[in-house]
This record gives sequence, structure tokens and C-alpha cells, in this order.
Amino acid sequence: MSPNIIQIRRVQGLNRSCLEELFDGIQFHKIFAPLTPKGVWRLYMASRDEYLQLLRQPYMFGSQLLEITPYYEASLRLPLEQKISPSQIYLYSRSDKLATTEQVLEAIPEISGIHITKRDYEGGNLYVFHIHDRSKFLKVLYLNGSSLNGTTDYAMTFGDDITINNISSNILINVISPYPRDPPKETTAETNINTSTRDKLILPKNFGEFKRMANYGIDCIFYL
Repeated sequence: MSPNIIQIRRVQGLNRSCLEELFDGIQFHKIFAPLTPKGVWRLYMASRDEYLQLLRQPYMFGSQLLEITPYYEASLRLPLEQKISPSQIYLYSRSDKLATTEQVLEAIPEISGIHITKRDYEGGNLYVFHIHDRSKFLKVLYLNGSSLNGTTDYAMTFGDDITINNISSNILINVISPYPRDPPKETTAETNINTSTRDKLILPKNFGEFKRMANYGIDCIFYL
């Protein structure tokens, strides 16, 4: 799920002008209208706080309460947007181990000799670079989820406008409970408190950990 994108169920008469008037003062990167009669509006939020505001606060259009929910599909796909660049990769991290261009080059030697653009973004660093060599491009992408310069607190993606605007939210931290490899043999009050995954939030730190958790058949809940 991309937490800076919300969806609003289509309502008869609701249009872009109505949305801009209703959400006056709130900034959006993009607004996409529904494509079908039962479709949804997609609003790309510029601010995490404003995103949460829209989810917490009820909004009415005429006499009808708007159905506002997170846009869940965004993190399930990485559509290649040709107008950006199929060779462009984005690396975002808040870790001090990936705080400089030199540290990134040390972690990914395949991009040595390639121009790297660095920007401050939401309390972290966003690196943008082009790898025109397809084999190198794929090799770098395959590093996603592995340790880079001693840290896995980063997110990497490519040519995807959806993910660019929300990439910092893909850094999942503060694992509440380690996922058990084997379930407890008997259920007690103590095991329910300490080892049960059913009533806890399991937050993988990266995609590699998510895949390992999925292989163990654990239901993962992402609370973003």
C-alpha cells in the first residue's frame, strides 16, 4: 500500500472542481478521475499529515458521506512509466550508512562512473541514477532487500511515478514481534501474549524479509 495515495468512491456529480473546493488548502501531486461508473478517484497526496487528515476527518458531498480509503493497489505493482525513463533507479534511505554518495557507491560498485543525483526527502536521502546497461540495471535491482553498506533500512524502485512520490513510506521499521519459525505446541495465555502473530503487527523491514515471512505462511499486516 502506498500511504500517500487515497481513493474516493465515485459519487454522482462529484468532479475535480468539487474536490478542489472540498479539500481547499490541501496540496495534491496528481488527481485521477474514475474510469468506470463504479470506479474511484485517486488523489496523490503531497503531505503525509494531510493524507492522515483526509482519512480521519469525515467529508460530505451534499448529503452523502464520501467513502475515503487508502489506495491499496499502488504497492502491489511497479508499472514502468516510459515518459520518466526505463533506466532510472531510485534509492531512498534514512540510514546514516547511506547518507552520502560515496557510501552508496561503496555499497553498489556497479554504478561507479554513473552520475548520481542526491536530494533531501522527508527526513532522508533520495538518490536517482540512470543505468543504461540492461544487465547492470537488473543486477542493481536484484540487490533490493539485501544489506547495502551494512543496512537494510532503504527502499529501491525504478521508473515509477507512484512510488517516487511515496518511496519514504516503504521503509518499514520497529518490528513489534519476531516471526516464529515454528508455532507453539500448545496454546496458553503466556504464548498468546509472547508469540502469537494473530493479534500483533508484523512489519518486515524490507521486501526480502517480507518474502521470507510469506514463505512461513504468516499473515502480515502493514500498518502504514
